[in-house]
Parts: sequence; structure tokens; C-alpha cells
Amino acid sequence: AAPGSATPSPGPVVPPTPRSGFVQIAVGLDVTCALSDDHAVRCWGSNADGRAGLGGTLVTGAPMRVEGLPDVTAIAVGDTHACALDVERHVHCWGDNRYGMLGDGTTTSRPTPSRIEGLDDVVELDAARSHTCARHTNGTVHCWGRAMHVGAATRGHQLTPIAVPGVTDAIEVVLGPENGCVLREDHTAMCWGFGGGGVFSSRPGPFARATPTFLDRRHRPIALRSLALGDRHVCLHFDDDHLECAGENENGQLTNQFIPDEAQCDRSRGEARETVTCTWSDPRPTEPDHGRGLPRRPEVYPPPPITPMPVHTETFDARTGFVVGYLHARVVVADGQYAQGRTCVIDPEERVACFGRPGPWDWGHRRPTPMPLTQGAVQLDVAPHHGCTVLRDGRAVCWGGNGAGQLGDGTTEPRHDGVYVSQ
Repeated sequence: AAPGSATPSPGPVVPPTPRSGFVQIAVGLDVTCALSDDHAVRCWGSNADGRAGLGGTLVTGAPMRVEGLPDVTAIAVGDTHACALDVERHVHCWGDNRYGMLGDGTTTSRPTPSRIEGLDDVVELDAARSHTCARHTNGTVHCWGRAMHVGAATRGHQLTPIAVPGVTDAIEVVLGPENGCVLREDHTAMCWGFGGGGVFSSRPGPFARATPTFLDRRHRPIALRSLALGDRHVCLHFDDDHLECAGENENGQLTNQFIPDEAQCDRSRGEARETVTCTWSDPRPTEPDHGRGLPRRPEVYPPPPITPMPVHTETFDARTGFVVGYLHARVVVADGQYAQGRTCVIDPEERVACFGRPGPWDWGHRRPTPMPLTQGAVQLDVAPHHGCTVLRDGRAVCWGGNGAGQLGDGTTEPRHDGVYVSQ
């Protein structure tokens, strides 16, 4: 700084562009894994049940390489387990296996990766709270894990991959905490499972999911590009980059609930449907700044009575029909792996914006709010306690809770403003 000028605040330490950058990041319950452009997988945070794939290591606050994997092209992380897709299109999984989500025919948890035998020609993976799915080159989908969450009406937990019946032309597979969907070649959706605020109708097997039809200026249908599934809400992302959401809206996760974060909201059930009523007061005006050297305002005795500020009350319905939630959101993640009523998007300025449940650590809001340090975001994922994004230059930024070191900065301090992952 020039002599006599104020010393600028140091701000966050910005690491240089890494020699080996991240290309994908995935988060679970207090654990994070990332894929580097050298085809290696690195994980950090909690390793309970072996979810970080680091053998006997319990907790690490900085990325550590997962050993025993060939070159990897994609990763998927559930709450307490993870899987990787290798260059030969085989699947390797590790972590918690209580419901068979490792697909190895057992319920034995594994702290290191193990290949799923007989699962070949896989091009896409997704993992959720207690189930995992793989999409094949021929458009079929296999799932495994907790009963009734795998796309088939199995009575017991599915310990090995099972084909989702009726799915032969999938171009994407997307999982939520207790549900799943495939996007088909004709850009219609088939879904199964539970949750979604009534959107799913609690069906264990796949069914055609009716989606709203939108037309462009030339009256041509706008195709459905992708879906994002939460525990109690669902979002649809269309080719014109607009977003439609449905389901529970208690925390504003449908993005149409523009009320202050400090509002008090209560859920109630009316005659026809579930509603949420929110109440808040206007902020009290701040005292004027009289400046230095000016006489203080004389005190008034007795002090004037405090005028109550206006109180607002508004009631929102749970939405079983889709509503416009956000315009021009290039990527959307609803809840991620059960992120407790939040939705996150990458906006047109390539920043992550999250809305929905406030806290923990204030990274959810009832209005879309850009996250610091996320300029240049190209991919993101969110979990119950934290979220992460990969930037265009190969760096990664995480935010939220950090009790197990899942933010990857070498500390256990929570950060609502984001921190760069150590590399």
C-alpha cells in the first residue's frame, strides 16, 4: 500500500493454479471426494465405516489419495459410501455396506475399494443415502442397495446390481435420498421411490413422470435437460436454462418464497393440503450517524415509546404441481445427498447460489444468494452439512460444517464464506 493509505485486508489465501486440477467433486455425510485430471481419486473428512476409502485412517482434513484404484473417469458419493468408474467402465465401491450399497453380495463395510463383478459397460454412476445406480452404454440401468429404493419392488435389500425394469433408453440417471429417476432419449422422465413432497406418490417401481410442457417463441417444445431430487422436493432443469420445482417449500427450497431468512415458519395441515405459514417483522431503522465532533442528540426523558414494526404473515402451499423457481440456472442440485431442504445452482455468472434451509453456518437462504469464492464454478454437490464446487481453473471451494475436516483446508473450523481445498 502507498504511504499513509489504509492497509488492505488480506482476504482468503488464493492458491496458484494446481499442476493437477480437480475435474469433479462429490460430497457425503461429513466426507468429500474429488477426481483429479490425473485420473486419481482423493478423499478427506470422516472415514467412519470406511467412507473415505483410506483404510485405517479415521479423519483427515486434507485430500489423501484412495489407493487400489485404476485410472478413474467419474465418482459418486452417497451419505456413507462411495463408488468410482474406471477407464475400462468397471465400478469400484467402498464404505458403509449395511444395505448392500457396495453391490458385492454382502453387507460387510469396506475401508478400501472393491470392484463389483459382472457390472460392465458403465458410463455413469450416482449414489444416494443408501442405494447406488449405474447407467450402461445401451441405455439400461442397474441399481443396488436398500429395498424399495432401487427401482424394483424387491422385498429385501438388493446386495447385487438389479436391472431397473422398463428402462432401455436412459441418457442420465439421477438419485435422491430415497428415490431415483432416469432421463430418456425422448427427454421424458421415469422415476421411482419416495419423498418429493408428494411428487413421487411412493412407488417402488419406475413410472412415467408427467412434467410441464413449455414452448419457445416459435411454439416448439422446450426439452427437459436434467432433474434434481431432494428428500421432500424435486427440480427440473430445461434446455432454455430455466428451473421448475415442486414439493415441500417450508425452507424456500422451491426458490419462490421470497421472505427474510429470520422469518419464523410453522408447518400445518389444512383441509386439502399441507401448508407453511411464515411470520416476520420489518427491520427497525438504524440510528443516524451524526459524525465526529457533532454534539450528541439530547436524551429525551422519559424515552419515547417503542413503535412496533409491521408484522407480515404469508402462507405457502406444498407444491405438487411445478412452479417457476429460477431463471437461467445452468446447473441445479436439489438437496444433493439429503441437504435438509436446500437447492443450489450455478447461475449465469458462473457462481454458486444456494437457497432453502438457513444454516447450519448460514449457507442456505430463502433467496438465491451467491457463495463467496465460487466465481468460475463448473460443477457442484451439496450434502447435509457442507457443499463443494470445482472451479474452471481446477481449484475446489467448500463451505459449511467442518467438524471432520470435510472442507479440505486442514482445519475443523466451519466456514459459511467458503475456503479453498488444499492441493
